[in-house]
Amino acid sequence: MFDIDHFKQFNDQYGHQVGDKVLRLVADRFSYELVDRKAHGQLFRVGGEEFAIIFRGRTADDCEKIVRAIRDDLVKETIRVNNHDRVGIKVSIGISQLRDDDFDFQTFYKRVDDYLYQSKRNKRNSITVEGKVASLN
Repeated sequence: MFDIDHFKQFNDQYGHQVGDKVLRLVADRFSYELVDRKAHGQLFRVGGEEFAIIFRGRTADDCEKIVRAIRDDLVKETIRVNNHDRVGIKVSIGISQLRDDDFDFQTFYKRVDDYLYQSKRNKRNSITVEGKVASLN
């Protein structure tokens, strides 16, 4: 799972059209890169500025490499606002893989969501993989 850091500020400071533009850019970038990299992952928007990627046949470490690479490409891009300002986009990420003791989807989903919030509590622009948090540059 991942979400766009400080997304509310895009809407509040620049308007909902810019917020929509940010959402489209993020969704398009991740969707395109997942296909282009043959990552066996599918992107879902789960609410607001929050997204989930379901990977098939990948470990958490595999997913981390893929998501980091896509995220690294994303942060190089900027969105033009007010005809002259350019703003960047950063994300916070949580990654886990299914475990034998995941009795239902909710157990797995809660763990991944917790990892996402660990990243957000780490000043955002971070990634948490199986409980280990790292800041992203």
